[in-house]
Amino acid sequence: MDAEAHVIAYLSEALGVRVSADVPPDRPDELVTVEQLGAQYGDHALIGHPSLAIQSWAPTRYRAAELARGVHEAMMALPLAGGPVTHVSPSGPYNFPTREHPRYQAAYTLTTHE
Repeated sequence: MDAEAHVIAYLSEALGVRVSADVPPDRPDELVTVEQLGAQYGDHALIGHPSLAIQSWAPTRYRAAELARGVHEAMMALPLAGGPVTHVSPSGPYNFPTREHPRYQAAYTLTTHE
């Protein structure tokens, strides 16, 4: 399973903001980025544990935190949406600004099945 693609499609629908793997040159005011950090697979390669960093970008720190809370709620509901994700383990969110932009980040480890 391509965890990045799956979560990008899911969050795009759930949040109603642009969600992508990269920050586009024409970054919108509100954006969510998804980056796979790594993965572990069991002996049979049918069960996976991909880890993702999800960043919530917005014009203000308050709005970035609010967007991160929306990401968190959506991610915790992901196993209920059907499909290959059966469990989500979160870490964060926490304030993770760039020099120019407010941003929050959280890490999620998924349990998936093929």
